[in-house]
Amino acid sequence: MASTRIGHALNIFSESPLYRLRRVVSIPPLMLAERILFVDHDPLARKAFARAMRQKRFIVDIANDAEEALELAKHYPYAVIASDWRMPHTDCMRLIEQVRAKTPDVSCIRITGTCHEISPQAIIEIEIIAFIQKPWGNDDPADALSRATRIHQRRVRHSMMSMKPPNGQTTILLVEDNPADAALVERLLSRSDGNYAVTVRSSLSEA
Repeated sequence: MASTRIGHALNIFSESPLYRLRRVVSIPPLMLAERILFVDHDPLARKAFARAMRQKRFIVDIANDAEEALELAKHYPYAVIASDWRMPHTDCMRLIEQVRAKTPDVSCIRITGTCHEISPQAIIEIEIIAFIQKPWGNDDPADALSRATRIHQRRVRHSMMSMKPPNGQTTILLVEDNPADAALVERLLSRSDGNYAVTVRSSLSEA
């Protein structure tokens, strides 16, 4: 029964107006919990990483390969992707390139069993923030995740500033047929650090 309630709550969250708005415009990251995507074909590594990081209050999703990772990335704007370098059919570099096509501010952490699998050129091209070597033992991945999350937040803020018009105000067109949800989004935006002018329309035809 508890798992059913949790699943229902997650469905409600994923359809909330704030979540949908985050996928269209860059709401400051502290307004929505940052999600971490961990990609590794080793089931034991996935389980251990998710358990350890969730205990430290990180929101972690796991994927077996690039295909699963890309499917998850369609639904969540991940702050950090921590990925094994070698995966079936592709590698971490190709995965990050595809995710960044839609989420350019995502940070990348490379998971590896050896320090000699990657070229300096690849590090520069996909901007790897940190390396986590398996097994991590006493080396806490939480430190790398925290650093990568902070870098993601700075990138998002920079993107928001570069998008602002000269008067410093960002104009948002909000299409929402539920007045209560529209009012909620307006209140949340008014409490953020941004300067937003929100126009609300109840349907696409009105917009």
